[in-house]
Amino acid sequence: MPQILKNYISCLFLCIFVIGASHAQRFSAGLVLGFNASQIDGDFYAGYHKIGLVGGLQGFVAIKEKVDLGLELRYSQIGSRSVTNNQNTIEPFSATFNYAEIPVTINYKDWYMEDEDYYRIHFHCGLTYARLISTKFKNPDSSFNDLLDFFNEDYFGALIGATYFINKKIGVTMRFNRGIFFLYKNEDSNPVNHPSLFSKHLTFSGIYKF
Repeated sequence: MPQILKNYISCLFLCIFVIGASHAQRFSAGLVLGFNASQIDGDFYAGYHKIGLVGGLQGFVAIKEKVDLGLELRYSQIGSRSVTNNQNTIEPFSATFNYAEIPVTINYKDWYMEDEDYYRIHFHCGLTYARLISTKFKNPDSSFNDLLDFFNEDYFGALIGATYFINKKIGVTMRFNRGIFFLYKNEDSNPVNHPSLFSKHLTFSGIYKF
C-alpha cells in the first residue's frame, strides 16, 4: 500500500475516533457480517455466481441530524465461478480473491421512529479501497494462473446501497460495488494475451450496532 494512502487512512481513523470520543452521542459503531455475490467482466463467465464472505467493523460520526460519515474495516471475498450448463460443456472453475477493505461512505437517514429515537432507513454512497491478501483457484489449469503476476493488488471502487433497520440495533444492508480500475489490464507490456478483467459485486449483510 502506498505510504501516502497509509497516512490518509490513519488520519481518517484518528479523526473519526477523536470526534467520537469528544462527542459520544454523535458516534456509533457496529459489527457487520454477510456475503458478496460477485462476477468479473472479461472472464467469459456471466452472472453473479461467486459467493464470498464479508465481515468487519463499521463506525459512524454524525455530521448533521440526518447525515453521517461512515468508515468500515472489513474482510471481503470476491471472484468468479462457472456454472455448469445443460450440456456440461463449461469446465468447472472458481477463483477467490481475499481483500482487506476500507469503505468510506456518506449516509443519509430517513423514516424517523419517534418512539424509539432512530431512523429506519439509511441510504449510502461512497468510495472504497482494498488490498489483495491472497488468491485461491479450484481449477489450477485455468488461464487465470498466468495473470497473477500482472494483477492489480490495489482495488479502488465506488458503492451505493441502503440499510433497513429492524430496530435500533439490528439492520440489513444491500449494496452494489463497482471497481473503478481494472483487476487486470490487457496491455502490450503484458505477455499474457487475455481480455482485461473488471470486478463488480452485490453485498448482502447484517449489522449489529453497539
